[in-house]
Amino acid sequence: MNLFIDSVQNKNSKKGEHMTNTAKKILTVFLVLAICINFSFAAGTLSTNKMTIAGKERTYLVYLPDGYTTSKTYPLVFMFHGLGGTAQGAASSYYGITELADQKGFIAVFPDSLKDLPPKDFKLFFYSVKGYDTINGNKARWDIAHIQASDRYNTQDTDFVKGILSTMKTNYKISSDHVYFIGHSYGAIFAYYASMCMPEKVTAFAGASGGMVKYFVYTFPVAPRNAKTTPAYSVPGLLLHSQSDSVVPYSWDQTLYNALKSNGHPTELVTLSVTAESGHAWDKTKNEYVWNWLIGYSPALPAS
Repeated sequence: MNLFIDSVQNKNSKKGEHMTNTAKKILTVFLVLAICINFSFAAGTLSTNKMTIAGKERTYLVYLPDGYTTSKTYPLVFMFHGLGGTAQGAASSYYGITELADQKGFIAVFPDSLKDLPPKDFKLFFYSVKGYDTINGNKARWDIAHIQASDRYNTQDTDFVKGILSTMKTNYKISSDHVYFIGHSYGAIFAYYASMCMPEKVTAFAGASGGMVKYFVYTFPVAPRNAKTTPAYSVPGLLLHSQSDSVVPYSWDQTLYNALKSNGHPTELVTLSVTAESGHAWDKTKNEYVWNWLIGYSPALPAS
């Protein structure tokens, strides 16, 4: 619209029209703002949090689902990223965990692994493997105890997970019977590892494209604890893997499945059909199946 006035005779009418259109524009702006404000509350909120572990500042993201209220008790899901990944990437739409949290009503946590963890070397007599716990040197990855360590169940990252869990229970109403560890690739390996390290704190775990591998009599990340003789060690585990995975062999999850089953842990191995990204891609279509499997090993949530 031309806002300049060319005629003295039409000045008043034009002025009125201009004021009317200006009012419309202002109203439109307010409507757009209202829509944006509503939209920002229509989905959950993602916040960045810090804590210090072993003298290092660590970062984790917390996602509160759509409709979050302080009066309700929530399940808690930890999502662990893969080798070289980030918490931000784990919280992205690629994985769809935040969308699943909105649908199912749980709080999600996305921890960041260390960025400067030195590779671990394996040596037995004349046999050695340099950096057996990584690929191509230093990358962001989870701290899993050395396969020849005397204490296989405590690292700075298990302390990190315990610290996050303690903080979450302080800040939110979290059901201790509904705490789950899930992960992809190296994150899947860590989700299993953390479950074996702290079975009293986790309800069940799920991992995609992870598993377990053996070096002679040594096991990476760790062999399952014997839940047959000590039922408190039992942690149900869902494993998902594509046979076309060229990054982490399908056989790794087959090995883990057999080990879990023989040691009394409820488990299932789901063969994925994904071929994208060398068969190593996350299959988001299985998210609801994963959730239903995990929640199936949990009691009913306490009434709000």
